[in-house]
Amino acid sequence: MELNLENLRKEAMEVEVSKVQSSKGRGLLGISIVKNRNGNRVSFTENLYTELNSPDKVQFMVIPKRGLLLIGENLSNKISYNVSEKRPIVYSEPLVRSLAETFNLDYSNRTSISFPCVKVDTTGESPIAIIQIVDMEREDD
Repeated sequence: MELNLENLRKEAMEVEVSKVQSSKGRGLLGISIVKNRNGNRVSFTENLYTELNSPDKVQFMVIPKRGLLLIGENLSNKISYNVSEKRPIVYSEPLVRSLAETFNLDYSNRTSISFPCVKVDTTGESPIAIIQIVDMEREDD
């Protein structure tokens, strides 16, 4: 699959959330989306967080047709999420709920789902992680 950032930006939509506002794989780039009674969060592997230049805030955009999630510091001028000072984690129940609904993630038998990073694009003003949440080619089967 060829990923052209300009084409992805045209297709991308901001993660819709209400107005209310750990994976540590060595050498791996990815995220885990955690949904449980103790808190809802998106955690980054240390390496992915470093590749994103360790930002204090991140933004999320989704491309549902391609099953992709984009994460970066400057994706739009809308909602930014604070990254925890202690670990690379974004705590947000509305964000996790929105991602789970958008990508139809099933948490009935688990509380955490991990996803690898497909690519980190460094051609713009700040790096953007491209995460494959749903394999659309497999979904069509």
